[in-house]
Amino acid sequence: MGFVFYRLKQNQKRLQNLRQEFEIQVAALRHHYKNLALGINGFPARARRKLEKLQPQLHNCALPDADLKVEIDALEQSLTILAEASQRLCRTLTEELRFLKALQTNGLTPSSQDFFPVLRRAIQDLLELRFREKKIRVEINGQPLADPCAPLVFDFEPYTMEVVLENILSNAMRVGNFIQLRVNEHDFF
Repeated sequence: MGFVFYRLKQNQKRLQNLRQEFEIQVAALRHHYKNLALGINGFPARARRKLEKLQPQLHNCALPDADLKVEIDALEQSLTILAEASQRLCRTLTEELRFLKALQTNGLTPSSQDFFPVLRRAIQDLLELRFREKKIRVEINGQPLADPCAPLVFDFEPYTMEVVLENILSNAMRVGNFIQLRVNEHDFF
Protein backbone atom coordinates (compact mmCIF):
# COMPACT_ATOMS: atom_id res chain seq x y z
CA MET A 1 0.00 0.00 0.00
CA GLY A 2 2.87 2.36 0.80
CA PHE A 3 4.38 1.79 -2.66
CA VAL A 4 1.06 2.63 -4.36
CA PHE A 5 0.77 5.81 -2.32
CA TYR A 6 4.37 6.73 -3.20
CA ARG A 7 3.68 6.18 -6.93
CA LEU A 8 0.50 8.27 -6.74
CA LYS A 9 2.48 11.13 -5.18
CA GLN A 10 5.12 10.88 -7.92
CA ASN A 11 2.47 10.95 -10.64
CA GLN A 12 0.76 13.88 -8.96
CA LYS A 13 4.04 15.84 -9.04
CA ARG A 14 4.52 14.95 -12.71
CA LEU A 15 1.02 16.16 -13.50
CA GLN A 16 1.68 19.42 -11.66
CA ASN A 17 4.90 19.92 -13.62
CA LEU A 18 3.12 19.17 -16.90
CA ARG A 19 0.37 21.63 -16.00
CA GLN A 20 2.92 24.35 -15.28
CA GLU A 21 4.69 23.67 -18.57
CA PHE A 22 1.33 23.77 -20.36
CA GLU A 23 0.52 27.14 -18.76
CA ILE A 24 3.88 28.54 -19.91
CA GLN A 25 3.38 27.27 -23.47
CA VAL A 26 -0.17 28.63 -23.66
CA ALA A 27 0.97 32.02 -22.35
CA ALA A 28 3.72 32.15 -25.01
CA LEU A 29 1.24 31.18 -27.71
CA ARG A 30 -1.23 33.84 -26.56
CA HIS A 31 1.54 36.46 -26.70
CA HIS A 32 2.53 35.29 -30.20
CA TYR A 33 -1.09 35.40 -31.43
CA LYS A 34 -1.60 38.89 -30.03
CA ASN A 35 1.54 40.23 -31.73
CA LEU A 36 0.60 38.48 -34.97
CA ALA A 37 -2.87 40.03 -34.90
CA LEU A 38 -1.41 43.50 -34.29
CA GLY A 39 0.99 43.15 -37.22
CA ILE A 40 -1.62 41.76 -39.59
CA ASN A 41 -4.16 44.42 -38.65
CA GLY A 42 -1.69 47.29 -39.10
CA PHE A 43 -0.26 46.31 -42.48
CA PRO A 44 -3.19 47.35 -44.76
CA ALA A 45 -3.48 50.72 -43.00
CA ARG A 46 0.25 51.41 -43.45
CA ALA A 47 0.08 50.38 -47.12
CA ARG A 48 -2.95 52.65 -47.69
CA ARG A 49 -1.19 55.62 -46.09
CA LYS A 50 1.86 55.06 -48.31
CA LEU A 51 -0.35 54.87 -51.40
CA GLU A 52 -2.07 58.13 -50.43
CA LYS A 53 1.34 59.82 -50.16
CA LEU A 54 2.47 58.31 -53.46
CA GLN A 55 -0.63 59.23 -55.51
CA PRO A 56 0.14 62.97 -55.89
CA GLN A 57 3.70 62.17 -56.93
CA LEU A 58 2.51 59.68 -59.53
CA HIS A 59 0.05 62.19 -60.94
CA ASN A 60 2.76 64.88 -61.11
CA CYS A 61 5.39 62.64 -62.73
CA ALA A 62 3.26 61.00 -65.37
CA LEU A 63 1.12 62.45 -68.06
CA PRO A 64 -2.56 61.89 -67.41
CA ASP A 65 -2.75 58.26 -68.38
CA ALA A 66 -5.87 56.14 -68.19
CA ASP A 67 -3.77 53.03 -67.56
CA LEU A 68 -2.14 54.63 -64.51
CA LYS A 69 -5.56 55.54 -63.10
CA VAL A 70 -6.78 51.99 -63.66
CA GLU A 71 -3.69 50.58 -61.90
CA ILE A 72 -4.09 52.93 -58.93
CA ASP A 73 -7.78 52.02 -58.64
CA ALA A 74 -6.90 48.31 -58.80
CA LEU A 75 -4.28 48.80 -56.08
CA GLU A 76 -6.84 50.59 -53.88
CA GLN A 77 -9.30 47.71 -54.38
CA SER A 78 -6.59 45.22 -53.49
CA LEU A 79 -5.84 47.15 -50.31
CA THR A 80 -9.54 47.10 -49.41
CA ILE A 81 -9.65 43.33 -49.91
CA LEU A 82 -6.45 42.96 -47.87
CA ALA A 83 -7.92 45.08 -45.05
CA GLU A 84 -11.11 42.98 -44.97
CA ALA A 85 -9.12 39.73 -44.97
CA SER A 86 -6.85 40.98 -42.19
CA GLN A 87 -9.90 41.96 -40.11
CA ARG A 88 -11.36 38.46 -40.55
CA LEU A 89 -8.02 36.92 -39.61
CA CYS A 90 -7.74 39.17 -36.56
CA ARG A 91 -11.23 38.17 -35.45
CA THR A 92 -10.22 34.51 -35.80
CA LEU A 93 -7.01 35.10 -33.84
CA THR A 94 -8.99 36.97 -31.17
CA GLU A 95 -11.32 33.98 -30.81
CA GLU A 96 -8.27 31.72 -30.52
CA LEU A 97 -6.88 34.01 -27.82
CA ARG A 98 -10.14 33.70 -25.89
CA PHE A 99 -10.02 29.93 -26.24
CA LEU A 100 -6.44 29.86 -24.98
CA LYS A 101 -7.45 32.04 -22.02
CA ALA A 102 -10.15 29.50 -21.20
CA LEU A 103 -7.58 26.70 -21.27
CA GLN A 104 -5.52 28.55 -18.69
CA THR A 105 -8.33 28.97 -16.20
CA ASN A 106 -9.08 26.30 -13.64
CA GLY A 107 -12.54 25.75 -15.03
CA LEU A 108 -15.53 27.92 -15.59
CA THR A 109 -16.57 28.20 -11.95
CA PRO A 110 -17.58 31.62 -10.71
CA SER A 111 -15.49 32.99 -7.89
CA SER A 112 -15.50 36.18 -5.87
CA GLN A 113 -13.18 38.75 -7.48
CA ASP A 114 -12.78 42.39 -8.47
CA PHE A 115 -14.65 43.30 -11.66
CA PHE A 116 -12.53 46.29 -12.74
CA PRO A 117 -9.33 44.42 -13.75
CA VAL A 118 -11.40 42.19 -16.06
CA LEU A 119 -13.16 45.24 -17.52
CA ARG A 120 -9.85 47.06 -18.08
CA ARG A 121 -8.28 43.98 -19.71
CA ALA A 122 -11.25 43.66 -22.10
CA ILE A 123 -10.98 47.35 -23.03
CA GLN A 124 -7.20 47.18 -23.53
CA ASP A 125 -7.46 44.05 -25.71
CA LEU A 126 -10.00 45.78 -27.94
CA LEU A 127 -8.00 49.00 -28.17
CA GLU A 128 -4.80 47.10 -28.99
CA LEU A 129 -6.20 44.50 -31.37
CA ARG A 130 -9.35 45.71 -33.10
CA PHE A 131 -9.31 49.48 -32.79
CA ARG A 132 -5.61 50.24 -32.89
CA GLU A 133 -5.92 52.77 -35.72
CA LYS A 134 -8.92 54.54 -34.18
CA LYS A 135 -8.54 57.16 -31.46
CA ILE A 136 -10.99 56.10 -28.76
CA ARG A 137 -11.28 57.69 -25.33
CA VAL A 138 -12.74 55.51 -22.58
CA GLU A 139 -13.95 56.64 -19.16
CA ILE A 140 -15.15 54.49 -16.30
CA ASN A 141 -17.49 56.27 -13.88
CA GLY A 142 -16.37 59.66 -15.20
CA GLN A 143 -12.64 58.91 -14.73
CA PRO A 144 -9.99 58.16 -17.39
CA LEU A 145 -9.39 54.47 -18.06
CA ALA A 146 -6.00 54.51 -16.31
CA ASP A 147 -7.37 55.93 -13.03
CA PRO A 148 -7.97 53.36 -10.28
CA CYS A 149 -11.49 52.48 -9.21
CA ALA A 150 -12.68 51.29 -5.83
CA PRO A 151 -12.93 47.49 -5.97
CA LEU A 152 -16.25 46.00 -7.01
CA VAL A 153 -16.12 42.40 -5.82
CA PHE A 154 -18.75 39.81 -6.71
CA ASP A 155 -18.99 36.22 -7.99
CA PHE A 156 -18.36 35.75 -11.72
CA GLU A 157 -16.26 33.69 -14.11
CA PRO A 158 -13.64 35.98 -15.71
CA TYR A 159 -13.40 34.27 -19.13
CA THR A 160 -17.13 34.46 -19.78
CA MET A 161 -17.34 37.99 -18.37
CA GLU A 162 -14.51 39.16 -20.63
CA VAL A 163 -16.19 37.68 -23.72
CA VAL A 164 -19.48 39.41 -22.84
CA LEU A 165 -17.74 42.74 -22.14
CA GLU A 166 -15.71 42.60 -25.36
CA ASN A 167 -18.86 41.93 -27.41
CA ILE A 168 -20.69 44.89 -25.88
CA LEU A 169 -17.69 47.22 -25.96
CA SER A 170 -16.66 46.36 -29.54
CA ASN A 171 -20.13 47.36 -30.75
CA ALA A 172 -19.82 50.70 -28.95
CA MET A 173 -16.25 51.29 -30.16
CA ARG A 174 -17.19 50.51 -33.74
CA VAL A 175 -19.57 53.49 -33.86
CA GLY A 176 -18.14 55.91 -31.28
CA ASN A 177 -14.89 57.60 -30.33
CA PHE A 178 -15.80 58.39 -26.72
CA ILE A 179 -17.05 55.55 -24.53
CA GLN A 180 -18.44 56.36 -21.08
CA LEU A 181 -19.01 53.38 -18.81
CA ARG A 182 -21.05 53.62 -15.63
CA VAL A 183 -20.42 50.74 -13.25
CA ASN A 184 -21.93 50.48 -9.80
CA GLU A 185 -23.06 47.87 -7.36
CA HIS A 186 -26.72 46.92 -7.61
CA ASP A 187 -28.50 44.26 -5.61
CA PHE A 188 -30.86 42.30 -7.84
CA PHE A 189 -32.28 40.13 -5.07
